[in-house]
Amino acid sequence: MCVRVSLSVFNIRLLYIRHGCSQTLCFPIHTRAGVQGPPGKMGPTGPAGPPGPKGDRGDAGISGPLANDSVIISLQSEIQILTSRLSLLEKASRFRTFRKIGLKYYVTDGHLDTFDEGLKFCSDIGPTLVLPRTEEENQALEKVDEEYSSSHPFIAATDRKHEGQFTDLDDRPLTFIKWDSGQPNNLGTGEDCIITFTSGKWHDVPCDFKYQIVCEISP
Repeated sequence: MCVRVSLSVFNIRLLYIRHGCSQTLCFPIHTRAGVQGPPGKMGPTGPAGPPGPKGDRGDAGISGPLANDSVIISLQSEIQILTSRLSLLEKASRFRTFRKIGLKYYVTDGHLDTFDEGLKFCSDIGPTLVLPRTEEENQALEKVDEEYSSSHPFIAATDRKHEGQFTDLDDRPLTFIKWDSGQPNNLGTGEDCIITFTSGKWHDVPCDFKYQIVCEISP
């Protein structure tokens, strides 16, 4: 006796023998998906791929210690400059009149004296006797002169060594001059020094006469 049962999906084939009769029995089996098992072991590492193209060269960096040293040196330099300027201002402010011109100050209290005593006076307090080297500086000295009607200021130049050849205190030829018409004329007993008038023009005068002393304070 042979029996065939039809279900679906898979068939299990068996040989059924009974009473000398052989027959293949087909048992279709319906199955469901089971729970996913754990992942298998990682396979061996594959061969390395070819290298990529070379990137662009980056900007060079600044090493730490060197950069810090540079900043410190820069700050120290700025502090020195500020300290120097404050020192100049402190010296200039001691005088009744002071006028800033560039990095310099022209200072005076209206003090009158001879040329040599004026040199000593300015040297004792730090600066030197005034000497305008440009038209702008000469105009600044002119403004100082306008505040004192009693006298005009000496400037730091003479022709004591070579008559008619005025030089500065280091015996260098003057690079700026502002002589008035007919000056220098070396009248009388000898006029080896220079004063400036309120017009800004220069006149030669005797060095032992007393005129206003204006000092120049510079870095």
